[in-house]
Amino acid sequence: MNQEITTYSRGSSISEANQLLAERLAEARDADPARANVVYYLGDGEQTSGDEPESFAEAAGDVDGGAVLGYGTADGGPMKVFDGYGDEYSSDEYILDRTRPGEPEAISRIDEDALRTVAEQLGVPYEHRSAGTSVDSVVADVRSGSVASDATRSETVTDLYWIAAVPLFLLVLVDALQVARALAEVRPARPPRPGGAAGSDRPPRASDARRPTTGARP
Repeated sequence: MNQEITTYSRGSSISEANQLLAERLAEARDADPARANVVYYLGDGEQTSGDEPESFAEAAGDVDGGAVLGYGTADGGPMKVFDGYGDEYSSDEYILDRTRPGEPEAISRIDEDALRTVAEQLGVPYEHRSAGTSVDSVVADVRSGSVASDATRSETVTDLYWIAAVPLFLLVLVDALQVARALAEVRPARPPRPGGAAGSDRPPRASDARRPTTGARP
């Protein structure tokens, strides 16, 4: 990313990268549909080119995550002249607003309404940034790997549903064991059959009647 050379500048457009973004996302989706596309938009939202900004809606279908990060303040600040060299011999002056009487320093101000519109078009959250603050909140999903493409998201839901079912299965199993134990405790004992010894469930056999008594002799 390079700053535009001040001499050739004709104003800024917040949708300058719109068409390029849509093309790159489409190419990425065709190359690997299962890979998530993450887009981060950084800017102040100020449209000074004189043209109406284009919509990012064309790219939204291929965006799976990311954020719009807004920079600047309502009071604004001056911008240094850039001659394309960026070395010690470069100009240290500030850009002048030659459309106003006296040609004062041009002031760049944030336009958060425009940035929120871009965020809505891309389907990502908007967050205002300031110097020294962390970006952890806007990259947390990417770092954790929870951002997924539409294809991967549907496969994940289908393949991993059983993980949520494991605790439910264990609860059902414990309940079933408790019910079985309770039934065993309340089941009555069977009464002895007629002609059998008390507590014995074996019926008498005919061979028992013919067997001689132990110790009896004629």
